[in-house]
Amino acid sequence: MAGTALENGASAAPCVSALNGDIGSQHVIKQKNGIRKGFLNKPKTSVMDVQMSGESEEQVSPEYVPTFSPASPPSLVAVDTTSMNLQWKAVAQTGLSVSPPAGTDFPPCSIAYILQMQQVETRSTATGAELAEMCKSDKWTEVYKGTVLITQVHALRPGRRYAFRLVCSPVVLPPLTAPRSQPTSQPVAFATPATVPVAPQPVTLSGRGRTNLTVGLMQLLD
Repeated sequence: MAGTALENGASAAPCVSALNGDIGSQHVIKQKNGIRKGFLNKPKTSVMDVQMSGESEEQVSPEYVPTFSPASPPSLVAVDTTSMNLQWKAVAQTGLSVSPPAGTDFPPCSIAYILQMQQVETRSTATGAELAEMCKSDKWTEVYKGTVLITQVHALRPGRRYAFRLVCSPVVLPPLTAPRSQPTSQPVAFATPATVPVAPQPVTLSGRGRTNLTVGLMQLLD
């Protein structure tokens, strides 16, 4: 009886992979002395293999982050013993971090302005970087937030000096990405005028002894 192809030492026909119709691997098996020997060729890589192995590269869309002009410090418009009127320049959107494709329109960004204040040393004349170094990072308090460019700060004390700085908070709509932070303006300081002392009240007699007199004085408030 005639033996099979494998028994006669003939090579087996190539195995055809079902993926994409390509030859994925070829097995050559030989039979010699009852021992099966063979080798495996390195398989060809198919598109499906790449997708299944997670090696496919996905194109990442760019982030369009709007950029803005720097914030200017507020300026003093009017002041009295207990209040100040401050105004500032508008911050403008200057562009995007990545140039969009031609004909692409993005919604414009609006700007919210935050005015912060802290009291500083009355006799100091520091300005600019020196004033910024003098200010305490944990002492800033928010006295205004909105979209208009002027405000009045109330409840100040006469004869005191106050530092102010402007913080901008862009309102960014999708598909734009909001910037991580927006630098604050340099601080500036303004002083309220001191009150004019009022005339003292007449001294009043509050007690009398054989060798002494006790008088009363009214305490003046600043």
